[in-house]
Amino acid sequence: MLSTFQKAFPQRRVFNPNDTNDIESFKKFLIEGRWDVMGCPFILEQPHISIPHMIQDKIIKNILEV
Repeated sequence: MLSTFQKAFPQRRVFNPNDTNDIESFKKFLIEGRWDVMGCPFILEQPHISIPHMIQDKIIKNILEV
């Protein structure tokens, strides 16, 4: 299902907490309170209900190495 979505919306991608560009994009969202002109570049993954919370969860788990 995820691959089907990625084919339909190639500009969307899975958030990677190890990718500097993804971290910078989220940092910009936190500072400005909005995504860029193209909207949020990330795909909402299960079981999360919002992209910002999903990203926070992934960053925390990455730092704690969970």
